[in-house]
Amino acid sequence: DKAESNIVYKKYWKATAQDLFSIHSVARFQWIQTPYGFKYGRQIGFGNDFVRGYELTSLNAGNFGLVKMDYRRKIWDLSQQVDRIKNWLNIPFDIPIEMYVNVFTDVSKTFLDYQSDRDNSQWGVLLHGYGMGIDFLMFRRFLCSTQYSINRHGEKGIYLHITFTKE
Repeated sequence: DKAESNIVYKKYWKATAQDLFSIHSVARFQWIQTPYGFKYGRQIGFGNDFVRGYELTSLNAGNFGLVKMDYRRKIWDLSQQVDRIKNWLNIPFDIPIEMYVNVFTDVSKTFLDYQSDRDNSQWGVLLHGYGMGIDFLMFRRFLCSTQYSINRHGEKGIYLHITFTKE
């Protein structure tokens, strides 16, 4: 029941042992243009397709472009402290935990959409959010991130994001 096209680009750079840069971009176009777009595909504001700073906002718009950029610096490798507890509790596997400081900016825009709620003040406007946070990466797959975000309207908030990564 889905008829959409997605273009996704992800790139990660490891500048030094502690410094990481990343860019994540998505362009999505829904081919089925009806007032019931939620049935046919994902909208902006759902899943990982959101602008940080607009976590509490979703748009009825399936056609959008989104770019997320991050700079992360490892500030603490907790694996060594956990090793002491692991040995004391006799746990037979490693527990890698790393802590990063994160600075980010996101930009998105909705476009060419029949099903959009045109009365929504966010539709067709360049959405921009930025901020910083603390990320905990556990088992190289589980990311728990606390972020302070500001959007283009000056609205601020502290948000918790929990993600299981594939990479």
